[in-house]
Amino acid sequence: MIASSHTSLVDFRVWFFLRFTLVGATFPMVGLWVEHQWGDKTKVGLLMGGIGLMQLLSQQMWGYLGDMVFPRRRILLFNMGVAVPLVFLTGFAASWPLFWGMWIVIALFMTPVNPMMNAIVMGSVHGQRRYSEIRAWGTIGFVAACLCAGVLSVVFGTPWVTFPISLIGGGAAWLWLWRIHTPHVPPETRAPFAQVQRFFLSQPHFLWFLLALFINRVAHAPMTYFQAFRAKELAPEGWGDFFGNSLYMVGAIPEIIVLFFGDRLLARFGELRCLMWVTGIAVIRFLLVPVVGLPGLIALQCLHGFTFGLYYIAGVSWMNRHTPDEIKTSAQTIYTMTFFGLAAMIGNPVFGRLMDVFGEDHQREIFWAGSLVIGLSIMALAGAIRSEPAGPPPQRLPLPGETPYNQ
Repeated sequence: MIASSHTSLVDFRVWFFLRFTLVGATFPMVGLWVEHQWGDKTKVGLLMGGIGLMQLLSQQMWGYLGDMVFPRRRILLFNMGVAVPLVFLTGFAASWPLFWGMWIVIALFMTPVNPMMNAIVMGSVHGQRRYSEIRAWGTIGFVAACLCAGVLSVVFGTPWVTFPISLIGGGAAWLWLWRIHTPHVPPETRAPFAQVQRFFLSQPHFLWFLLALFINRVAHAPMTYFQAFRAKELAPEGWGDFFGNSLYMVGAIPEIIVLFFGDRLLARFGELRCLMWVTGIAVIRFLLVPVVGLPGLIALQCLHGFTFGLYYIAGVSWMNRHTPDEIKTSAQTIYTMTFFGLAAMIGNPVFGRLMDVFGEDHQREIFWAGSLVIGLSIMALAGAIRSEPAGPPPQRLPLPGETPYNQ
């Protein structure tokens, strides 16, 4: 059983800011670094797909350990202590196999960081109804790191600047973890690992929701990533990395505004209704990406606050609300596993290959196909709405031999 955290709002906000400086320096720039070093967009897809595979294989292991075995702070301190120095060292990897292998190891240890912190905040005394606003401070850190990395990449003429920035931000986030309160009371009867997974995979509302999430992200994730290459192609000579990186910064600014009001939007309209709306916005967004110029592409990033930010927090809130207290971490890891793992493992390599094979001449068709796939997820969301239970979840996870929840 996991007790409530008494961490202050200030400590949560600072940690999320520091944590996402690591993400802001790394996520937008690593793909540009791969293309710079090896000149192959397929490798970008393979990198993201490999990271997604590791997240798929390890997420639920970390979720189970955080729920049933170890205090979550202990796991996070160890994992970030391994992963953050490795992120810096990947900048010195001269061969693609070594670079790829190091990122697979990084993915193994960084996998539980976000879902564990989501579960801690959602179950804390001070942050449980403030998650969206707290997460907004992460986006502020993301913007700061993107801006810093983008400017330095122009000054020094290389995306390598991402690696020292990520070391500084990640190291500071690791130090701040000591201020995060994560009490842990092991359950009297530890549910088997398979029983925890069965709780999610045996109920229609979870299945429909996870299917909608997968369909959306299998196209949304690569479309978001590969639009940076379109910006790079449209940019003035010598400014490609800056404008490719600036898309993330521009998209993050409206995301901050959306997140500061996200808790109120979810309370007013409900998570699934918000997810339906932002899915429709995502379809429009990616339909327009291949037919606008650089100013239009930058303007479309204003929709990112809805298509990623509000979408993400709505899913975090929905999974938390339908899950017993003792497996809240597993709820967030299965959500993240689908969001960043399974979908990325399939979508990024497929769309990366399509970009390499068909190139500039067929970008329009590729982005339109991605929009169609995203639109199909609305049908699965409708299934989640129809099957959503009216009452609260059980107070504890049903054990083997007991009647499962809602069956």
